[in-house]
Amino acid sequence: MVKKVVDTWKTKQWFEVVAPSIFDSKVIGEVISSDSKNLVNRVVKVGLDELTGDFSQAYTAVKLRIVDVKGKNATTKFIGFEQLPSYVKTFIRRRRTLIDDVIDVTTADGHQVRIKPIVYTAGKIARDAESNIRTIIRKEIKEKAAKTNQDDLLREVLFKRYGQSLIAPIKKIAPIKRIEIRKLEIKETFAK
Repeated sequence: MVKKVVDTWKTKQWFEVVAPSIFDSKVIGEVISSDSKNLVNRVVKVGLDELTGDFSQAYTAVKLRIVDVKGKNATTKFIGFEQLPSYVKTFIRRRRTLIDDVIDVTTADGHQVRIKPIVYTAGKIARDAESNIRTIIRKEIKEKAAKTNQDDLLREVLFKRYGQSLIAPIKKIAPIKRIEIRKLEIKETFAK
């Protein structure tokens, strides 16, 4: 008995990936699958420059999760972003202090978000000043997140307004060169 060989590539179809509404539901690319059910929960990474059209944002990688497939369109939701390591390394210099932290916050609409800020000082600073800066950053970020909803928080962080607003309270302790949000992750829950 001869078994017929089936070419699995011919059973696959292309699906358009649609960005969330925060990015104007823009089509960002295509994925291939033999079954639309296999696409759900797949993570797609895309540059922020492709979503916004602004080439100066090329160093930010946005993570989107496919949540639903209708016809040939796969809709996504935002699950996080990360600055590329090469971009972060461009600010590291000798005789300067680099302060990073991990802060878990809850937004005004109840979403849990993990924010990872990084502070670049203008010069070398003492350990107690570093500790004070970390304390102030945690307090400021938690207060700001509690007052804003998730979409507004994402817009502020992605488009650099959030880091700039944190400089004023910290400048009293030490001279600050730059504050960046290196990474942001939204806590997800999955049905079992």
